[in-house]
Amino acid sequence: DQGEVDRARDEFASCDLFLAEISGAANITQLQESSHSQCRTREQNLNVNKKNKCDLVRFAATVPEPPHTCETSPPLNPSAEELSEFMGDMQEWMQWAEAQNESLPEKVAVCEDATESHAEHVEKCNGLQSEYEIAFCTYHEMLTGACSSYSSCYASKVAAQAEIHAAVRVTETGRKAEYS
Repeated sequence: DQGEVDRARDEFASCDLFLAEISGAANITQLQESSHSQCRTREQNLNVNKKNKCDLVRFAATVPEPPHTCETSPPLNPSAEELSEFMGDMQEWMQWAEAQNESLPEKVAVCEDATESHAEHVEKCNGLQSEYEIAFCTYHEMLTGACSSYSSCYASKVAAQAEIHAAVRVTETGRKAEYS
């Protein structure tokens, strides 16, 4: 009789199998969430970097600092001194324009590289987000299913245990009567 009671008690452990897989799914979901979160943080940093690099291009293209003089044609009937001054100003303009022409393409290339790096990272993060969402949905389904299965299993084990206890009580009453 005690063996029957012990077996009925031990049957409850089989219900725990429904819960065992949940821990693994929870761990996978947490890892996916962490990877996704780290990726998005890096994405934000790359976006700031891209913005800074591309702002340099916009600034260089829209707010150039030309030389102080704006004369684009020589004065009418210039003196030798005026012509020399004009030629000096033009030389200064040419040096400024050459520097702009040299630095702007470099800045554009750096901006394009930063933009490409950011876009590639966004794609990577989007993939990690999908993996995380799938892992989370899988975990949710497992959790819901396991809870339902556990409840059913537990209810059936309680009913079986009640039957065994009732049968043992009958047997116990019979033995008491037999040995009294």
